[in-house]
Amino acid sequence: MNDLTCMALAAQEAAKATTYKTFDNPRVGAIIVQNNQIIATGHHEAFGQAHAEINAFNHLKDKKSNYWRNGVCYFRALFISW
Repeated sequence: MNDLTCMALAAQEAAKATTYKTFDNPRVGAIIVQNNQIIATGHHEAFGQAHAEINAFNHLKDKKSNYWRNGVCYFRALFISW
């Protein structure tokens, strides 16, 4: 899985957010990848709630594992609407 594919998947995750719920914030999607496998995803669900990055982190199955030392990549994509 290359970086472009991961960014496209993060954009798909961002598309799950709806502009009427995120208000003035952009729609944001995030994915966490380890060894070419998606291990968590998240998007900004609503204004005033956790952002995509936090939601993706919260969706990790094992939060106690030290993912960041084991070849994990994080990708984030934004849909900005004015």
